[in-house]
Amino acid sequence: HLLITTAEDEEEEKSLGDYLTLGHVDGALLALTHDGEPLLAQLQSNRLPLVVLAKPLGFEKVFSWVAVDDEQAAFTGVSYLVGKVGGTIGTVTGPLQTSSGRERLDGYRRALGDQFRPDLVAHGDWSLLSGRQGTEELLRRHPGLRGLFVASDLMAVGAIGALRAAGRRVPEDVAVVGFDDSAAATMVEPALTTMRNPIEQNALEALRILEDQIAGRVQQPVQVVLSSELIERSSA
Repeated sequence: HLLITTAEDEEEEKSLGDYLTLGHVDGALLALTHDGEPLLAQLQSNRLPLVVLAKPLGFEKVFSWVAVDDEQAAFTGVSYLVGKVGGTIGTVTGPLQTSSGRERLDGYRRALGDQFRPDLVAHGDWSLLSGRQGTEELLRRHPGLRGLFVASDLMAVGAIGALRAAGRRVPEDVAVVGFDDSAAATMVEPALTTMRNPIEQNALEALRILEDQIAGRVQQPVQVVLSSELIERSSA
């Protein structure tokens, strides 16, 4: 039987941890939203077969996990922008209390090298609105912005809306690269150039590891890092 559940606050998270550790399930796939989740500490001393669908910062060697190489993927996307447009390239990050948000910023910083400046960075929370607001903030600081790396497709949709409202054409004035290759990437106009996040492969690898744990075929934590690829469309 498959049980899908969420924990909206610390009290629900504690109850979920109790449920998982009392023998009600044979194994669990855990999708983290932030680093340092108390649930991880609660599960650390338990022998429940568990695979995390992200890199659990602070617990990388404790649990099995599967994640895309966010830092390298972001480096590839930003390097593509540098080659296409040069000039001033900004970014709207994901939340930096997540491994994905932090590592995508690291990849952006590495790609820019000596050209990196903190004032080219605006912070988002994966939402469309934060992508729009972050882009507005960057345009106020850098009216001559030439490229924009946005750490999720949904935020990139908001970014394109902000650019259009400010009279900037995409990609003629500002080229945009997103991240995920989600449905949003092809629903926006122009269609979004983006880094593909192999979500299905992530889930399949995690389930394979979990099955091996339940069957007793693996005793030590297993970590899998997946690669990404650039999907070229019209926004860059």
